[in-house]
Amino acid sequence: MSRAAWVVGSIWLGLWSGACGKHASGSAADGGVGASHDAHVGTVPTLDEVPAQLAKAVCAQLTTCVDGTFFSSVVGGATCEGKQEAQLQDKTFAELAAAVKAGTVHYNADKVAACIAGLDSAGCAIAQERLSDVAGCNDMFVGTIAVGAACDVDAACLGDAYCKRGSTCPGKCTQRGAAGDACVRDDDCASPLICSSGGQCEKLAQAGESCGAGIAPDCVLGLLCAGDGANTQQTGTCKAYKDVFVGKVGDVCDLQTGTIYCENGLSCLIGVQNNQATFGCAALVAADGPCSFGVPTQCPDGQHCSADVATGVTTGTCVAMPVVGEDCLSSTSDSLTPCALGLYCGVDNKCHSLGRLGASCGDDSDCASQRCDAGTCKEPALCTL
Repeated sequence: MSRAAWVVGSIWLGLWSGACGKHASGSAADGGVGASHDAHVGTVPTLDEVPAQLAKAVCAQLTTCVDGTFFSSVVGGATCEGKQEAQLQDKTFAELAAAVKAGTVHYNADKVAACIAGLDSAGCAIAQERLSDVAGCNDMFVGTIAVGAACDVDAACLGDAYCKRGSTCPGKCTQRGAAGDACVRDDDCASPLICSSGGQCEKLAQAGESCGAGIAPDCVLGLLCAGDGANTQQTGTCKAYKDVFVGKVGDVCDLQTGTIYCENGLSCLIGVQNNQATFGCAALVAADGPCSFGVPTQCPDGQHCSADVATGVTTGTCVAMPVVGEDCLSSTSDSLTPCALGLYCGVDNKCHSLGRLGASCGDDSDCASQRCDAGTCKEPALCTL
């Protein structure tokens, strides 16, 4: 399994941006009327309260689908919810709010509870389903624009269509692609297809199927691609975490082929003996203690091992993860993330917190809204129909 396969930082936001409507009928509590309540108990939330509920639901599913070590090391429970809510609030729901105000999308606040319940039971399919295809979610946002007509956001389109924009504004409501069709993003494809790195709609690989290496599809959420290698053009096989993370203390693990890893709470350490690399499962160490380079890191949460395998040094000391303003860790670090949880590595190779609306920025990636304009994080630029 390649190093990239360890990183779960992107939590399938396409699920939310593809919140297309199924039909134009039904009662619409446009604008999110009602008091502030939890959708789980059947009362209606305002539109700006929905992102927090969706973020909580999707992150709860991730905890059941992604190996615990990866989830806590890369995403983290509260960090997952906070990041998802920020991106939904500042980007996807900012677009939806404008479309609701313009009348191209109807928001049915009384359907939120059913949608949250559907997400709560979606399981690992949450990674490849458009929001409108999740049970209970198809009537939460209802589009009004027919296929072929001008549109501003995906949710404005009727049926299983999306707003194909490209470099033009406004876009055109277009039927989602079938397997093999050209695409730019996941939401260009019908559920349960995703947009491959080669720009085609494809189905994710299931257990036992070939995967990875830039040749075969990625695995469905809940499985990992064991044994693939981009450099060798060797495809792997999709396997359940429980079938790969089996090594106990003292057992040999295999970082080279990615077919055997250590149990949760252990680290696969790299050593050198007779000029040959060795791999073995070992327990984690105490904070600030001596450590060896391992995957995942042998250090406790919030720290990584200072070992530098790029120079042949495989031992070091547990040190704090870089925080805001500090240099990001290099790709040869044993940490699964380049910065402390909740932060990201900017184009300046410094650690940053994700900017909310009004925060200063230097690049679109600095903002939860993905729009940096004149040095400030702003809401997405919308089409005018």
